[in-house]
Amino acid sequence: MGRRRFGRVRQLASGRWQARYRGADGLDRAAPQTFERRADADRWLSQVELDIVHSDWVNPDAGLVRVSEYATSWVEQRANLRPKTRQLYEGLARLHVVPILGPLSIADVSPARVRSWYAQLIASGVSATTAAKPGCTVSLRC
Repeated sequence: MGRRRFGRVRQLASGRWQARYRGADGLDRAAPQTFERRADADRWLSQVELDIVHSDWVNPDAGLVRVSEYATSWVEQRANLRPKTRQLYEGLARLHVVPILGPLSIADVSPARVRSWYAQLIASGVSATTAAKPGCTVSLRC
């Protein structure tokens, strides 16, 4: 078999196959698992290459960011916010998002966890309207 255009595949001492590639961020990355067959590793690399070409590649380290860091940067990166809106978002993040979800990594925020967080806010006396506002920040949909 000839040399690959994208990524590398090598056989490990265990007999399994490891796939490596250079991500869109320029870092060398290994597949999250090894493969029983070389063809499986090749197929996986082809999919990663396709994701990169179509700008669908997701940095595997992205989910390691803490919700507290994400919430802060989410507000900071909104350049066109009016001062009162920025103040509102910063307060909502500080009072309602960070205390409960702040220590979690983004990868650990599931729909079930967001529903539980929302229920906690409502149970603590926060209005449904107020509780819904920071939900946008945490659910990563905005």
